[in-house]
Amino acid sequence: MDTGRAVKFKISILAVMIVTVAASVVHFINTTTTMTDENLFVPIKNRVYLKENIIIQDLSKNLYPDTIPGGSILVAAGKHKIEQIAGLNEHLYSNDSTEYFSIRYFHLRKLTSDSAILHRDLLSAANMIDIKSGAFVSYVYEGGTSDRAGLQVGDLIVKINDKDFPAPTEIIDMMNNARSGTVLKYQVLRLEQIFDIQVALAKYGVHFSHLIAFITGMLLLFLAGFIGIKQKMVKGAGLTAFSLIALGIIYTLGVYTSGWNQSVFESFRVVMTFLGVNIGVPLILHSFVYFPKENRRVSSNKKLIYGLYIYGIASFVFYIPNIFFFPEYWNENIFHVVAALPVFVFVAYDLINRKNYSKEYKRLRRFISLGYYINFAFFLILEISKFFKISFLLTSATEYVFLVSLIFPISYVYTIGRYRIFDIDIRVKRNIIYTFITLLWKAFVAAIFLVLVWYISVIDFDLPNIHFTGTAIEVIDRPLSPALEIIYEKVIIVIISIFLGIIFFKIAKKVQKTVDEKFYRVNFDYRKASDELSTMLEKRLELSELASGIVEKLGKLIKLKKVGVLIFKDEKKLCSQDYYGLKDQNIREFCMFAADEIITAINQFSGSFRVDYLDDKLKEIFRSCQFEYIVPIRSKGKLVGALLVGEKRSEASFHTQDLDFLLSIATQAAYAIENSFLYENLAQQERIKHELNIARRIQLASLPNDIPEIQGLDISGVSLPALEVGGDFYDFLNGKVGNLTIVVGDVSGKGTSAALYMSKAQGIMRTLHEFMPTPKDLFVKSNRLLYKYMEKSSFITAIGAEFDVSDMTISFSRAGHLPLYRFKRSTASVEILTPKGIVIGLTKDQMFSRNLEEVTMTYDEGDIFLFITDGVIEARSESKEEFGESRLINVFSYAARTAGESQAIRDSILNAVQDFARNTDQFDDLTVVVVKTG
Repeated sequence: MDTGRAVKFKISILAVMIVTVAASVVHFINTTTTMTDENLFVPIKNRVYLKENIIIQDLSKNLYPDTIPGGSILVAAGKHKIEQIAGLNEHLYSNDSTEYFSIRYFHLRKLTSDSAILHRDLLSAANMIDIKSGAFVSYVYEGGTSDRAGLQVGDLIVKINDKDFPAPTEIIDMMNNARSGTVLKYQVLRLEQIFDIQVALAKYGVHFSHLIAFITGMLLLFLAGFIGIKQKMVKGAGLTAFSLIALGIIYTLGVYTSGWNQSVFESFRVVMTFLGVNIGVPLILHSFVYFPKENRRVSSNKKLIYGLYIYGIASFVFYIPNIFFFPEYWNENIFHVVAALPVFVFVAYDLINRKNYSKEYKRLRRFISLGYYINFAFFLILEISKFFKISFLLTSATEYVFLVSLIFPISYVYTIGRYRIFDIDIRVKRNIIYTFITLLWKAFVAAIFLVLVWYISVIDFDLPNIHFTGTAIEVIDRPLSPALEIIYEKVIIVIISIFLGIIFFKIAKKVQKTVDEKFYRVNFDYRKASDELSTMLEKRLELSELASGIVEKLGKLIKLKKVGVLIFKDEKKLCSQDYYGLKDQNIREFCMFAADEIITAINQFSGSFRVDYLDDKLKEIFRSCQFEYIVPIRSKGKLVGALLVGEKRSEASFHTQDLDFLLSIATQAAYAIENSFLYENLAQQERIKHELNIARRIQLASLPNDIPEIQGLDISGVSLPALEVGGDFYDFLNGKVGNLTIVVGDVSGKGTSAALYMSKAQGIMRTLHEFMPTPKDLFVKSNRLLYKYMEKSSFITAIGAEFDVSDMTISFSRAGHLPLYRFKRSTASVEILTPKGIVIGLTKDQMFSRNLEEVTMTYDEGDIFLFITDGVIEARSESKEEFGESRLINVFSYAARTAGESQAIRDSILNAVQDFARNTDQFDDLTVVVVKTG
C-alpha cells in the first residue's frame, strides 16, 4: 500500500474512533446526569388493549384450547393492522370475513409478540379498550424509585400528571428540567384496573456494571486508535482496529441506556449499536483470520467470511426499520439469537479445525481466545437465565459479564506487546504493571469484604432466647427485648466481620505473594545470597568459571535482567569477561579493544556509580546493553575487575541496601579473583614443570641408552642437567667396526633454550657422522649449519675424539670446550690436552676452520681418557668455592689408579663433586664420560 493510501487509511480509523468516543462520552454523561424514574418504557403505536384473557381454539393445534393473555396489545387481524376497536369490528364483520381468522398480539409483560387463530365471536368490546396514547414499561430497575412505587413490567402508562402521554422528547425535557425528588403522577393501566402511581425522580448516577462496561469500551476504542496510528500497514491491522471499534461501540453505546426516546442522538446511538452488533461481529471474527497471525486455513475459506458479512448486513437492514417503525414486532430474544448465530458458526468452525492449527498460532492467540470464550460463556449464561427466568443466575451473570469483559483490552494489549503483533512495540514498565495489579487486587478484596459486611449487616438474625448476664448464660422463655436483640446482632456482625477479615487477609496475602513472585518483588535475603555466592566463589578457581559463576548467581539471586563482569590483570589487560541475560555479544569485542579506556574511566570512581557518569562513548555502549550501574572490584587498592549491573526484573529502583550488597559481593569477588590469579600461576608453573619433565625424559632418551661394546675400550658416561632440561650432551658415534667417535658438548646458558639448541646440535652431528668425517670435519660442517640459525648470544662448545682400536690411535678436536684429560698408565700421571679451537655458532665457516686444530696420537693399553663439561669444575660449595680443575685432576688420578673400571672412575668423580657441593643446588649442567683402553 502506498504512503498516500496508508495515511488515508489511518485517518479513517482515527476519525471513526474519535466520533465513537465522542458519542460514547455524551451518552455516558446524559445517562449518568439525567433525572430518571428508573424504568424503561417504549411508546405504543397500536391502540387496542386487551383487558382479560381470551380462551381460544388454535386450529393448528387440533382445536386444543389456548389463551391470549390479558395485558396484550392487539397488533393485526389477518392482513389488516388494528388501529382501534371500531376498525377491528369493521374487519371482523365485513362481507368477505371468515368465521375464523388469525390475530397477532404483543404481550407487554413477556415483551414478546405472538399469533393465534380464533373465532370472531370471542372478541368483544367488553374486554378491550382503545388507548389514545401511551407507552408500556419494558424494564424496571430493581430497588429503584419506580420499583418502590409499584410500577411493573407490562404496565401501560396512559397519562403523566393528568395529561395524555406526551411525546418522548417532551418526557426527556421534563426530566432534565426537574430536580431530584420531583414527583410524577403516572396513570397506569394494568389489565382491567386503571390507577395512579406516584414516582419520585432520582439522580440516576451510574451502576457499577455500567461503569465497567463504559471503561471497557473506552479502552477498546483507544486501543483501536493506537493500532491505527502505530500499525505499519501490516495485513489485518486495519481489520483488527475496526473490530475493536465495533466491540467498543457495543460496550459504550449498547450495553446501558437511560430510557427510550426518538431524539436525533438516541436514534444515532441505536443505529451505531446495531451496526456494532450486526456488522461488528463478522468484523471481529474476520479479524481473527489475521490476528495475531494469519490463519491461511480460514483466510482461504472465502465463503465463510463473505457469508458472515452478508448475514450481518441482512440482519442490520432488517432490524433498523423494525426497531424504529414497528417496535411492537420487536423481540429482544430473537435479536440476541440472530446476533449470536455467526459467533456459534465461527466457534464451531474454530473448534473443528483447531487440531489443524500450528502450535505457534495456538500459542499466539491463546490469551485472546480465552478472553472471547469466557465472555461468550457468560453471555450464554445470561441469555439462558433470561429465557428460563432464573433470577439469582440472571443477577450474577449480569454483574460478572461486565467484569470479565475487561479481559478484552487486557488480552489485546498483552498479546500485541509480548509478541510485537503488527510490528507494534508496546512497552509498559513492569513496576507500573505491578503497582496497578497490586492496587487493583487490594481494591477488589476490600470491595468484596465491604459488600459481605454490608450484606451481613442487613440480615435479620433469628436469635435464640439466650441472655448473657455477665456471670451466667440464661435461657429465657420470652423473646429478647428489641434493644438486646440489636446489641447481640451487632456483636455477631463484629465477630463475623473479624472472622471474614482474617480469612480475606490471608487470601489477599497469599495471592499478593504469588504476584510478588511473578514480578520478582519477593523480599531479598541478602545473607542467604551472600552465603551462596561465597560457596560458589570458593569452588570456582579458574577465571572463566569464576566470571560465569558470578554473573549467573547475581542474575538469579538479585533477579537482574542483565549483569556482566570484567576481570583485569595488572590494571592493564582484560583477561576474562562474561555476561548474563545479554544476547548481543558485540560488547565482548569492544571491551577487549577498549580495556585501557574502561580501566581509566572506572578508576576515577571509588565506589559504585551510574553508567551515566561515564563519557559519552562508554555511556552509549553500556547503555545500549541496558547496564545501569558499575561496581568496581578492588584488591589492595588495585582494580582487578568490575560488575556491570542492569535493571532489576521487577523494574524497581536500586536502593542503598542493594548497592551496599553489590559492594560486599565485589569485595568477596576480589579475593576470589586474586585466588584465581594465584591458581593460574600455580597451574601455569605446574604445567611448565610437567612439560619440562616430559622434555627432560625426551632429552635423556636422546642420550645414548646403551654403551657401545668395542673390544679394547671400556666406556661409561652420564649427563645431569641443573634444571629439568639442560644444554649438555654426549654421544657415541660408531661408524665402523673397531672405530668409535665420542662427542661431548655444552650449549651456553641453561634451561629450555639451551636444551633446544642441544637437541638441534646433537641431531645435526648424528646426521653428519653418517658420512664418517673426522672430528674436525664434523665440527666444521656443524658450525656451517648452526651459524645461520643460532642467536648471536648463544654458542656451543664441544670436544670430539675418534678412537681407532686397531691402530690404538685417537684423533680429537676441541671447539672451545674444556681440555681432554688423559691418565697415562706408564707414568701414573694426568695430561691436559688442549688443542686450538673456538666455539661453534659464533663465527663463519672459514674463521672457524682456520682456528680449529685436530690432534692425532697413539695411546697405550690402560690409558684413561676423561671428557667433562664445565659443570664439574664450576660446582660450588656452600662457601661459594669452586670445585676447580686441580681438585678434578687429583680425584681423577686417584680413581684411575684404584677404581679399575670406567664406571667406577665416573662415579668417583661424581661423588667427589656432590660431596663438595653438599646441600648447594647444582649450579650448572654436569656431564662426565670416561674411556679406558686396554
